[in-house]
Amino acid sequence: MTQKKVDFLLFKAILELMKAKKHLTNEGLIEIISIKASINKGLTTLLYNNFTSVVPIIKPKVNLVIINQINLIDFVVLQMLKVVFLLIFVLIEKIIIFNFMFWK
Repeated sequence: MTQKKVDFLLFKAILELMKAKKHLTNEGLIEIISIKASINKGLTTLLYNNFTSVVPIIKPKVNLVIINQINLIDFVVLQMLKVVFLLIFVLIEKIIIFNFMFWK
């Protein structure tokens, strides 16, 4: 499994939590932020400063894979989705900060 695939699966877990409305609870929000802290470059400065006690989850190990046609297709699709994911992460961050402002 590649690093991008692991990050994609973690991102998918965040979407599943949001689908289950877990982002509306304090525990669910902390869980989402813990997952986000493990994806790509981790938390943004804004999230890190507001959620200093959050511990990133442990990511699954990444195995080096020999590139074959299927892996190449996965790679290309994941590259194309990267921009979409980044935009969604910005939206998630804004939702988290918006919710956090009302809890203070």
